[in-house]
Amino acid sequence: MSTPIIVVDLETTGLNMKKHEIIEIGCYNITAGKKWSTFVHPDWTKASDTTHIHGITDEDVENAPPLEQALNQLETWVGAPLEDCYVIAHNGLRFDFPWINHVYKQIRGYSPLNFDLNCIDSINIAKHAVPAGLTTTYKLEHWANIFNLAERQNHRAGDDCYLTVAAMEQFCHLIVQSSPGADTELTPRELVILSHSAPAPNLEERYARELLLTIEEAMGLENPNTGRLNDLRREYIQKVTDLYPHLIPYYSELIPWYARQLD
Repeated sequence: MSTPIIVVDLETTGLNMKKHEIIEIGCYNITAGKKWSTFVHPDWTKASDTTHIHGITDEDVENAPPLEQALNQLETWVGAPLEDCYVIAHNGLRFDFPWINHVYKQIRGYSPLNFDLNCIDSINIAKHAVPAGLTTTYKLEHWANIFNLAERQNHRAGDDCYLTVAAMEQFCHLIVQSSPGADTELTPRELVILSHSAPAPNLEERYARELLLTIEEAMGLENPNTGRLNDLRREYIQKVTDLYPHLIPYYSELIPWYARQLD
């Protein structure tokens, strides 16, 4: 039996796992091709404290299962304990994975996730696929727009899982296509390794990113200087074309629309 590959996403009442609580768990089972989510009833915090972020209300979680029951439901639905799965999350190494290990430790006395063995952080996979000079952010909603993925409903766990799967497909395709001689598919183990080694931008890439930020700022002005803006765009396009000859001729859509559209 193959190892399940799943995407998880958590919505919480805050960022501090010692003070705040999980109020929604979402999961997409890539192996089975199906999606699941549940609200979670908090014990001491309120969903309404962060409704403006995820759209979850106190009424949504009022009759939801407690966390321990929700975790049992998750593993029953997946058909395996988390320690026997490859687990993917966007920004997982900094958020979802530590949260999962924290609540498991509290409830069951052990941590199911080994960051070096079964955890894949899609934000770091994105950094391998799309170099730093081509973006000012690696947030999930940015890639949903770039790749024309399904619209997102606030910060909801089920939607984020689906978008992570769709974005990961694009990231993996870009990595394979820009690596001569690479296999046509990246294995889960290769993705685990890649997600722990995000490349640092060099000086030229930092300059390209600064150009892109300058273009963003100029676009936000009420009356931008069109001539100056077009000059910045031309300079930026030339810079990233020189930096990434293996990508830009084939994937020009990676250049943000506001940087490639001359007025």
